[in-house]
Amino acid sequence: PHSLLPQLVWNHISCRVGDKTLITPGGVLFDEVTPENLVMDSSNITANVIHDAVYAARPDVSAVVHLHTEASVAVSCLEQGFMCLDQNSAQFYGDMVACHEYEGLSTELSEQAQIARDLGDTACVLLMRNHGFCTCGSTIGEAWVRAWYFEKCCRLQLDCLQTGAAIHMPPTTAMEKAKPLYNDIFKAGRYEWPAIMRKWRKATGS
Repeated sequence: PHSLLPQLVWNHISCRVGDKTLITPGGVLFDEVTPENLVMDSSNITANVIHDAVYAARPDVSAVVHLHTEASVAVSCLEQGFMCLDQNSAQFYGDMVACHEYEGLSTELSEQAQIARDLGDTACVLLMRNHGFCTCGSTIGEAWVRAWYFEKCCRLQLDCLQTGAAIHMPPTTAMEKAKPLYNDIFKAGRYEWPAIMRKWRKATGS
């Protein structure tokens, strides 16, 4: 997603490995994360609270990405919340985006029950009001690519609102037709993640 560096060390990614969960350690930038410094408990208590809540509630989820990108935080502060405006947003249409009200810094275990209730059984995105968002996936690639597209869609929404012009909403029938394809032939990460890995291997020589 755009502008990750300004988020410094406060984004986190996790995945299930067997019956355990590995998470970025906290206190490091994303480009400092290595397989060796992944941990089962982050030094950032908010990461543990949020990710553990998602995994406890959703056995279908194997990876979680939590970000505070500029566009997503701006959308989380809008009363109307997230709007599905374009083709990319069809994957987030309907019950795919849930909202969690801001409760302050997520340091209390008591917040986990509400996170679980708000996420529900179907959403792949949890828009955390006045905070940021989480994406869920069955793989790291799926969760990461969803995060990339969600940020892109939030930025598009802000760009459209900034014009002040009337917004042409996509037809409901078209969005309902497109939505299931994003869990089928266009499933998040199916094509993008291998391309991202090729680019990473080329850049790192691995």
